Amino acid sequence: MGVEVLENPIFSPANGFAFIPDKTTVVDGGEKKVQLCIDRNVIGNSKEITFNSQSPINCPMEWILPNTENLGKYIIKNIIKIEIPIRVMSTGHIGEQGTITALYENKASELNIKVISEPSITGLVRDIRPSGKDTKRISKFIEDEGILEIYYKHPLMKKYIIRKDFRVKPDFLIFVADTITREIIRAFVVQGFKENSSRFPIFNMDRPEPEIDEHTIREYYEQGPIMHEMFIKLAKAFRVGD
Repeated sequence: MGVEVLENPIFSPANGFAFIPDKTTVVDGGEKKVQLCIDRNVIGNSKEITFNSQSPINCPMEWILPNTENLGKYIIKNIIKIEIPIRVMSTGHIGEQGTITALYENKASELNIKVISEPSITGLVRDIRPSGKDTKRISKFIEDEGILEIYYKHPLMKKYIIRKDFRVKPDFLIFVADTITREIIRAFVVQGFKENSSRFPIFNMDRPEPEIDEHTIREYYEQGPIMHEMFIKLAKAFRVGD
């Protein structure tokens, strides 16, 4: 088994002074904190980091580094990680972009920001439909149509629906509800990744799948119970036909 070890970009900021990641999103009218990472070895005599921001994005104009003896709580593996608050100055800026530039002595780093609407699972999926397609998948989200298909000819589905009363069986209802929940949540995370949503930061853009899986698992435990209950009602009306 081959194992590839990937370096966390937080511990290798470009030129020792960089926003990690260097692009993000913020909800229209909202606020968040972004990470600026500094290699301890580049710290000079100056204590002042200054920031320039473009409308509609606003942030503090400066951040003062603590004295050397007080830096400890900010340092991880020789990297100083600080969180800078940013915000959208008002609403009505969806789709607009802005840049924040951080300056320290002879070093600079830019953070590109896009203003987005509040992510919504319900806005992602237009319909859920059973399908008689022969496929190795149990379900699939068709992004262009906004439709989630459930493939009832899959062996795991067949073992339930061969019974005439399958729609009232708890094991069938739970299985279908869980299948729908997991597929929709993953589609939601993937969509957020494509839109560079701040809710789902991805550090390894070349191989995002492991991080997408991590975000999907987290969202499943946070959002899953409510969605699960809703989709059990849908499973009770499940219709099989070609």
